[in-house]
Amino acid sequence: ALTAGASAVATGEPPSRDPGVEPLVEELFAGDLVYPQEHLELQVSSGISAVRGDDADVITVPVRAELGLTDRLQIEAELPLRGRLPEAGSGAVGIANPEVGLAYTPFSLREVGFAATAGVSVELPALSSDVGEDTTALGPFVVLYQRLGPVALNGFLELEIEPGEEDVRRLDGAEAVLSAFGPVGPLVPSFQLALVREEGESGAAVIGGVHLHPGGSW
Repeated sequence: ALTAGASAVATGEPPSRDPGVEPLVEELFAGDLVYPQEHLELQVSSGISAVRGDDADVITVPVRAELGLTDRLQIEAELPLRGRLPEAGSGAVGIANPEVGLAYTPFSLREVGFAATAGVSVELPALSSDVGEDTTALGPFVVLYQRLGPVALNGFLELEIEPGEEDVRRLDGAEAVLSAFGPVGPLVPSFQLALVREEGESGAAVIGGVHLHPGGSW
């Protein structure tokens, strides 16, 4: 799998961020960060991922937006543009399963470098059935963060719960991502270990990257 991304942030006035852990990066390549958006701060990010399958290659370009309702409560939305390129026959391009969500950060303590976020996302049926699924799923998640000197640890866990028979909810998948990152001058190198289980199959990935933070003071 190949993953890359970028993000941009716009902040409303006046920002009224509660004291909390200092953000070192705006986005990671996998999983979510513990940092909430500030009050009226809007972040828009995108990226690209490519996965080679047994019968088709899948390329996804998700567009994600996060808006801070307060300094600790934010709403989220994601619209994934996906292309499916089979080995034989014609391909398909469209919008896969959109997501909307809510995240709250009850703890963000700069003095001890600890923060915690909890939330839930709702995956909606695909707008293009050729590249997504006609299902709805809930994704409760939790993020824990601890600063250890110059290094920050960020742990992300999300479950995927889908309707089963007779409207009984069933656990259909899970994603866990452990991230470590820290500043080196204007750069923030990151290292991630991601574990994913979906539709009875498990996978793992090791992801390394470098984030640029011009003029950052740590």
